Amino acid sequence: MRREAWTFRHGRDGVGTQANQRYLDAMRNAVVLSSLLIGACTLGYPNLAKAQEGQALAIFPIEDRGPVLKEKTREVLSDYFAGLMASMGYSLVPRDELKAQLSKQKKASYEACYDQSCQIEVGKEVAASSVVATRVAQVGSQCILTSYLFELRTSATRAAATARSECSEDAMITAMESLAQQLTGRRVSATARAEAKRPPPPRPPERTDPAPKPRAKAVPKKAPEPPPPPPRNDEDRRLAIPFADRPLTLPKGTLIIPASRFGENASILGGFGDTFATLDIGVGYSFTDNLQAQVIFLPLNLAPDAGYGDLGFAALYRLTSGTVQVGLQASVAVPTDEIFQIEAALPIIARSPGFRFETALAIGGIDTDDTDFQGSVAVPLALYAQPNQHFALGFRTTSQILDLSESGDSLNFSLGAGTTITVPGRRGPLVDVDFYFDFPFAITPGGFVTVDDDGFLQENTTNFDIWQISIGATFFFFI
Repeated sequence: MRREAWTFRHGRDGVGTQANQRYLDAMRNAVVLSSLLIGACTLGYPNLAKAQEGQALAIFPIEDRGPVLKEKTREVLSDYFAGLMASMGYSLVPRDELKAQLSKQKKASYEACYDQSCQIEVGKEVAASSVVATRVAQVGSQCILTSYLFELRTSATRAAATARSECSEDAMITAMESLAQQLTGRRVSATARAEAKRPPPPRPPERTDPAPKPRAKAVPKKAPEPPPPPPRNDEDRRLAIPFADRPLTLPKGTLIIPASRFGENASILGGFGDTFATLDIGVGYSFTDNLQAQVIFLPLNLAPDAGYGDLGFAALYRLTSGTVQVGLQASVAVPTDEIFQIEAALPIIARSPGFRFETALAIGGIDTDDTDFQGSVAVPLALYAQPNQHFALGFRTTSQILDLSESGDSLNFSLGAGTTITVPGRRGPLVDVDFYFDFPFAITPGGFVTVDDDGFLQENTTNFDIWQISIGATFFFFI
């Protein structure tokens, strides 16, 4: 059918020549009409980049509402986005001018000027024609980016752009290019990408033409009010759902119930002949982003003898933030039974996508009615793999000297593995469920004395017949 139609339109041996001519005339008229329509549309809605070319933009750094990005990555992406806009014909207000103006307003840094009223005020002071604000936030495993171009002369949003991507650095670069394309109406070419990596062009000199004669005052029309800045919503305080991505201390206002002494609420220890079971119930709270505390108010001994255990108090302060975080921790067990225990620790975590590493240096001591004060030191190590945001698999070990006065005989190494399952909520995790299996005295170089089934003492350097099962459920509330 396609070949027959083609033959008819082009004619064969003179057949269909008039029809062919009528077809060509119709096509020519259609092309002219299409050109007129496209021209009309272009006159009605001029290209944003062409209309704004040569005018100065005040581009503010990307606002991270996660935190989603590392500080260095955020700075690089902000510079890349500004370079893209400059490569598409815009002139940019130099960053030094923005900093100088913010210094006059006694702002700590130009990153702090994220609300729209501040950006509009600064943009007018530096004689910018428009300001551009860009934000990034994480929703689940995806990152949402928004960008607004606000024209100061008309007090209206001139253009807006949105993008959704993975939260990796490579995906963020592509998202920045998508935002620039939407704001300007131009495609990002290879040349534009190369120019975006160069320093932005200098701002054109201000015009020195004599001021025009004043005109009669006209009653100005009421300009539309600028759109209000997005509210500081729940995502500003969002806690990462994946366990491997969480910081050393939880965000301010986070309440956890029930808090526990060792990470899991209930534990069962077996292999000694008797089975020991305990249950810790407490509460923890983050007073600031860097300081949290907890109290164990219901420590229960369930087996072999039921009873009330020792009250526990602990506080953790985060010293550094970022990929590697370091803190200071202090804890004490109040002897409602007979054991007084105190400990000071230097916890350290390191995070990368899908993985988390934890360690610490803990120094403490135990004092009982039957023995003198015993100093101890422990170095726990843990590695967590996070294949998805709901499931983490952990491997852990602890090197510990239970009594510094007999360090050789009391040295032991534990081995364990388990999993953490997270149920997500609106602002972060709703509940963590933990299950771990450990050999608390797996290796004891100095020997570990136990009693066999016949009542004889035996000394072992490996003790995989002594085991511990730990189970926990932690609920998160954001106040």
